[in-house]
Formats: sequence, C-alpha cells, structure tokens
Amino acid sequence: MHLHGSVLRPPAQLVLTDRDFGRAYLTDAWATRFLQKMFDEFTVLFVGYSHDDPIMRYLALGLPSKTRRYVLTHLPDDDKWNHLGIVPVPYPAVEHDHSALLAALEEWDRRARMGRLDHQTSMSEIVNAGPPLNPVDEDYVRQRLERADGALEFAQFARSVDWLRWAESVESFQRLFTGGADTEASSVLGNWFGQVYVADPALHGAALQTVQRLVGRPLHSVRSLCESSVSD
Repeated sequence: MHLHGSVLRPPAQLVLTDRDFGRAYLTDAWATRFLQKMFDEFTVLFVGYSHDDPIMRYLALGLPSKTRRYVLTHLPDDDKWNHLGIVPVPYPAVEHDHSALLAALEEWDRRARMGRLDHQTSMSEIVNAGPPLNPVDEDYVRQRLERADGALEFAQFARSVDWLRWAESVESFQRLFTGGADTEASSVLGNWFGQVYVADPALHGAALQTVQRLVGRPLHSVRSLCESSVSD
C-alpha cells in the first residue's frame, strides 16, 4: 500500500510538498481517515519506517491502546516506540548492514507458504534433533503448538523425557494443569502426555514429576491424577 502515491501512477496523485501533506492529513484529511480506519481494523507492521514524521507521531499518540502496531527495527531500545504504543521487533544491523531484515522477510514469506507436509517435515527434523533449540526453531515450535495440527505433528515425533521437560514451559501444555481455558491444541497435548508418558511404566516417573512441577503438589497426591489419565 503506497499511501503517498507511486511513481507508476499519475504525478498528481503523489504526496510530496507541504501543501500536499496539508491537504492529505489536515484539510481534506483523506490520509488521516484511511490510516485511522486501517489501524482500528488491522494489525500493522512498519518496515523501513522511522515514524519521525510529525503528523504521523501525533496520529499514533491519538490512537486507542487496542490498536496492534509493530515495527521491524535495528533500534528496539529507542524510547519512542513505547511512547508511540508500537511494539519493536528487533533485527541485527552491524555497521549499517540491514541484510538480516531481508532474510527475515524472505523466511517469513517461506513460512507463510508452507503446507501441511512442509510443516510435518520441519517438525520432524526439529524434534529428531532434540532440545535445546535455537531461537528460530524455538519460536516455530511454540507457535505451532498453539494450533491443533501443529500439536499433532509434535506429538507424532516427540517421545523423549527431554521433550516432556521442554513442553512444561509451553502455554498450551501448561493449561492442562493450571486450569486455563481448554483448546484443541491442549487436548492433543493432553492425549500425548497420557499415552506416551503416563501409560509407559518406564516414563511414568517422569510424568509424575511433570505434574508435581506444574500443579505444585507432592508426588503421592498427583499419582491418582496420572492413573486416571491412563484410564481415560
């Protein structure tokens, strides 16, 4: 979306001069109305934008807190992002080299185009390599575990105690023990926990320890919970 026009369109549609900006944002205010509606209805990501234009700063400060605005930036600690209500998503830029930004966008595009078989292959490779995970794989698996299909992929391959320990930090798994709202992904992970760990005598002890850590009860008081999970 080119708010201020494009060189591929008629010159009269470009916003270049002070007079153009005055009409777009103040007198006619078509740009202001468009942006306000856009921020109200969509999640917005700023790429390659400093957000230093005075009019845009004032507009950002006047938006309600519910708007979802993010920025890809190599300066995530700049106080202006918090002041403007924008969440910074950092990327490294050593000696003004912004190639990491392009790499991130390309990877985002690749991930967005992934189909079911692609996700299965990626999950299989990551799980077989085992924890600890690098930050990219960590984010990917955690994101997938918020979805039922992603949880099924994970449950298909994860069979070790190391993965059970790792899952203890995953929100969709924690909901099983903390009383949070149940989701399809949580149900899948609950079946995975019961069938792989609770039902296996060799892994029963590890399952009890997981319940103890997440529920905060002594081992003898959670044993019946694990046994009921097997019978279910």
